[in-house]
Amino acid sequence: MAINTTAQSQSSFNSNAGASMSYISESQTFQGAFTAHVDGQSIPCHNAATARAQIVGTKEHAIVNSKRSVTKSSPTLPCMGFVSPSGQFYAVVAIQGINHHDGSKILWDLRIDCANESTLRAWMRDGVSHKTVLDGLMDQSNLRPSGGWAA
Repeated sequence: MAINTTAQSQSSFNSNAGASMSYISESQTFQGAFTAHVDGQSIPCHNAATARAQIVGTKEHAIVNSKRSVTKSSPTLPCMGFVSPSGQFYAVVAIQGINHHDGSKILWDLRIDCANESTLRAWMRDGVSHKTVLDGLMDQSNLRPSGGWAA
């Protein structure tokens, strides 16, 4: 079964008037998955919305490829993202502290759990806010010596 992005009765979608034909078909490998056929390439997709986003001229393609206007109102800290064996997404932020005994520098890793993969990807792309870091520091079990979380 082919899915048309403009009309249900047609089996293909012409992305550029007269250029190449683009269409979506059900995956032959996975049930519920789709394949976007664009410019002679077959792009496997998890769902129909992802497949539509591959085709120029669709609403989904415009949303995915629109310029995001990211305004950083406050500075952020870079992080690395991980997934625990149980499937929990979390970010690790490197923090530098000072040893109160001799004044030497100490490197710490702060683990901040995420609600989902999208949150983690956004933190990896844009950085973690200072408020989120401070919230993570409220629980001392989130703090380990450098290399302790991702080792």
